[in-house]
Amino acid sequence: MRPVAFFTGMQTVGLAIAFSQSPTTSLVEQLHRTVKASTRLQLTAQPERARQATGGPVFIKTKLSNVHSRSVRLSLTQQEFDYRVTVTDASGVEAPLTEWGKKLKLGEAFPIRQTTSDIEPGRDEQVTVEVSKVYDLSRPGTYTVRVVRNGVWPESEEDTRRVIEQVTSNPVSFTIVP
Repeated sequence: MRPVAFFTGMQTVGLAIAFSQSPTTSLVEQLHRTVKASTRLQLTAQPERARQATGGPVFIKTKLSNVHSRSVRLSLTQQEFDYRVTVTDASGVEAPLTEWGKKLKLGEAFPIRQTTSDIEPGRDEQVTVEVSKVYDLSRPGTYTVRVVRNGVWPESEEDTRRVIEQVTSNPVSFTIVP
């Protein structure tokens, strides 16, 4: 199990745990995986509260639904690794990161556990994500969040070596008030 930041061009796509079902998959092969949007899962998000007080924690509720006819396997590590959030202000500029958020983005933080779980067809997984743990939301204003669920195992054994599958939520907004 090796923590690896995956890149597309100059943009970090996400931090994931590089794991291989085959010991012959090299680190170079893992870094050259293609990121693919999942068609087997649907991720919806909503703010816990549309208006939040400055300085308080901010939570986003997510619902991950299996819309496929077969089970979908997910890696389970820690919430901040499994669910990556991106927060922008009203002008589209990314909000400042907390110290923890900087460590996540730079690949300096690592999950302390890893296991897997299957979501059966027609079933949901609900998780509440603490956005304020990653982003400094101390300034009043309106913010928009997108959540990405990492760690979706590809459908075929062969794709495990070449594809990173993930699912992205709808954008949701909330307002920080003084």
